[in-house]
Amino acid sequence: MYVLGIAGTAKNTGKTTTTMALLAAADKVGHQVALTSIGYDGENLDNVTGLPKPRITMVEGSLVVTAKKCIPWGTAKLEVVEPLDDIRIPLGKMCIAKVIEAGTVVIAGPNKGSHLTKVIEKIAGYGADVFIVDGALNRIAPMVRTQGIILATGAARNTDIERLALETGSLDTILNLPKAVGIIAETVKQDGIAIISKQGREEYLTINSLAAASVSEQLAKKIEADTKTIIIPGVVDYGSFKRFLDICGEKLSGKTLIVQDSIKILVGGSPIEVSQVIKHANDLGFAIRVVNRLPLLLITFNPFYPAYSFTDQSYSSAFVDKYKLEEALNLELRVPAVDVMKTSVDQIYLELLKKLDKRDLETAAI
Repeated sequence: MYVLGIAGTAKNTGKTTTTMALLAAADKVGHQVALTSIGYDGENLDNVTGLPKPRITMVEGSLVVTAKKCIPWGTAKLEVVEPLDDIRIPLGKMCIAKVIEAGTVVIAGPNKGSHLTKVIEKIAGYGADVFIVDGALNRIAPMVRTQGIILATGAARNTDIERLALETGSLDTILNLPKAVGIIAETVKQDGIAIISKQGREEYLTINSLAAASVSEQLAKKIEADTKTIIIPGVVDYGSFKRFLDICGEKLSGKTLIVQDSIKILVGGSPIEVSQVIKHANDLGFAIRVVNRLPLLLITFNPFYPAYSFTDQSYSSAFVDKYKLEEALNLELRVPAVDVMKTSVDQIYLELLKKLDKRDLETAAI
């Protein structure tokens, strides 16, 4: 079973439209799809702008993982095939339901990584071909349990096209950090930041995250000529990491930083800031690797944004130049950027699955 994440960088960036396009592509090739959401999705109207939102429609035979309370809120006829009473979310108990008659659905799914892992294991037992996990950039952490992610971005995130393209390229850099090989898994899971020498000698700081200037200074004092690898199991804060690089400088050349996953770096600052500090590290010859990859597979973009009128105190539909946006994105990205309103994703869907098949080959030795 393929497990694919789809996240919007903001509301109204086209995440639901992207999801619907992929659901349609999967249906064309006869794939059974399961769907859940890290959070809540499927409402009729945007709860901020009041503008209509596209609905999620599921075909007969597909599966949804949602709160039991959400079942009557769509038009699809759903049959609960397994309660998930041990997983509770703000809307109550969850369940796995099968679509008996096609229609719209409202999804409220697991918001913790451990719960998503349980759900993935359950869905695999139902023979689904693809499990799509819907989410958002501001609740992306559980997505590391998926095999790869699609990001939906657009003018609703930022109407400054150049800035939006730079941010999206930064997300590409962060999420596509290479996978580390040659690491003993037990070492990575140790409680505390590990400093490992070329001879295999291990030393630990009694803190998991690089999230304070004092930790940056403490860690910098531990870096010696024979240091080979630094392992940080927790969050890597942008400011603290920059401070660490500034203190150590060229002493870091030939050494490697390993983090559990790219989300641990992404949540430490704005995407542009984080990508800049990654570049600074690379310029010093200090490699950054991840244990668990969450590769960015595809960007979908939406030129639409809700424009607010102070006169009417209401929102209306507005658009940036689609062609300029597409051009700017493709200049910054290593992955494809497509407008799913104008481009068929049937072939793209199959190519995504091929990427997931070979994703673990995209590694870097240390």
